[in-house]
Amino acid sequence: MSVYFTHPVRSPLEGSAFIDVSWHSTYSLLAVLAERKSPDRGMVFICHDEGELIADMCVERSHLAETISWHPERKILAIGWSSGEITTCNAYENEIFSVSSHHHSNVNIIRWSLTGNHIISADKSGLVLLWQIESKGELYSSPVHQTKVAGVVTHCVLLGADP
Repeated sequence: MSVYFTHPVRSPLEGSAFIDVSWHSTYSLLAVLAERKSPDRGMVFICHDEGELIADMCVERSHLAETISWHPERKILAIGWSSGEITTCNAYENEIFSVSSHHHSNVNIIRWSLTGNHIISADKSGLVLLWQIESKGELYSSPVHQTKVAGVVTHCVLLGADP
């Protein structure tokens, strides 16, 4: 898949394919999820509206990125990885935070609460976690709530006030 605005967007991961994109609803920022299959490499990078890469906002792993979601008001991107890792990228302060000890399967859903104070994540084994977020976008080390459902969670909607 090719991605264009007025200018083309180029992946810094050579030989990669674009898998998903997410435009921030408030800021002129585009998050791009790219992958290369041989060897498996996943990358998420953030561009300005002219397709220019934000230098410090590129996250690359030896596993594939599965899902991305922007904070509703701030320049913070949440990423779910096939390894079970969750990463948040603060594009305002150029900081990247990760939590990897709770999900043991592909994180296929990441969603922000309406206020952006919480994230819900789900993996392909049916584990659903609710996380509280610190001011810079870092997840607290333990989830606020967790539940296990039968089957794979394919959609998630957070309604109402934060828990």
